[in-house]
Amino acid sequence: AFDARRMRRQSAAHKAFVADISHRLRTPLTGICLNADLLKEKRLETEAERDNAIADIADNSARLTGLVEQLLDHVAKS
Repeated sequence: AFDARRMRRQSAAHKAFVADISHRLRTPLTGICLNADLLKEKRLETEAERDNAIADIADNSARLTGLVEQLLDHVAKS
């Protein structure tokens, strides 16, 4: 009984981790894709808008890199 409870807790923790990391990875990816599309389609009219989109891509890329590094560290420790 104890092992079954422990396994259920571990399974629930794993599912929560996957759900959390999925959300945390999708958020910066969405920002990168959105801004890249806006730039590609030339929908940003001013240089300031383009500069902001590029800055957002850089910020989201750095955030995504950090998340991937955390994920890889977590997997390596598992």
